[in-house]
Amino acid sequence: KQLRRNQVPHLKLSGTKIGEHGAIVLAGYLEFASNIETLDLSCTRMIGKAIGDIIVALSLSTTLISLDLSDMGICGLAKEVKFPSSIETLNLSGNSIGDENIQELADSLGVSKSLTCLDMSHNPITVEGGRVLLDLFRLNLDQW
Repeated sequence: KQLRRNQVPHLKLSGTKIGEHGAIVLAGYLEFASNIETLDLSCTRMIGKAIGDIIVALSLSTTLISLDLSDMGICGLAKEVKFPSSIETLNLSGNSIGDENIQELADSLGVSKSLTCLDMSHNPITVEGGRVLLDLFRLNLDQW
């Protein structure tokens, strides 16, 4: 019932087998969830389109501050999405994101004054990819 009334500010679905139909339902809910602050979808292993639909729905959010997409295998998705500007903490660890995806990720995060924590652990990023991420945070600091 609370989900229907959009009154759930913290939603943890880590390790669940949401499936394609569940992802469609969740994306529909998130599109109108006016107060969601934290969302944990870690280890759900949704496939590209399903997680893409969810992130597109989240991109409209003005209240989401923490998003955990760790261990989901979403390495090629960054170029297709824009993360919410309200995001403060983003966990993308364990997603096989390499240097070839880092610039796309930086572009999808944009110049967000609110992003203060980005977990990229357990991804095959080299020093070059690290520089791109460092530049992203430098840009954010310059905007403050």
